[in-house]
Amino acid sequence: MGYTGGNATAQGKPEYEALVGRQEAEIRMLEVMRRCVTSKLKCDREYAASLSAVCALGFKCGGGSGTGGGAVDTTPGSSLMAGAWKRLLDELDAASRAIRSVCDRIEKNTLDRIAGICAEKRKAKKAYQDEYNRISLQYNNVSFCVLPSIQ
Repeated sequence: MGYTGGNATAQGKPEYEALVGRQEAEIRMLEVMRRCVTSKLKCDREYAASLSAVCALGFKCGGGSGTGGGAVDTTPGSSLMAGAWKRLLDELDAASRAIRSVCDRIEKNTLDRIAGICAEKRKAKKAYQDEYNRISLQYNNVSFCVLPSIQ
């Protein structure tokens, strides 16, 4: 059996291209994940800001404990309504703060981890390509030296 000749650089090329393609697909997937998480964080922050604006307006108009008070209603049963209104606004404000807090944690943890994994994948891809090129060059040099002596 022995050496069949042919293009030395083509040996292993399909496997190399398949692995590089997979690495590129993983990097693209991580970038899509990062964009999706970033988009969700943007929407959640806008929602939290809207809730805060509703609370501020509600406290301003309804006389809650927030930024100031409106007129005090002295009709019977108004204290129950005022208490319910204040409780609603307090809960909306707490929800807004909780959403902002979760967004900050997701941004700090998840996005940082995705960026780190993406950087690792790029580094691994480059190392793989460099090593493949180095081995291919060595193989070509050896083939160039050995082939004339075989013929």
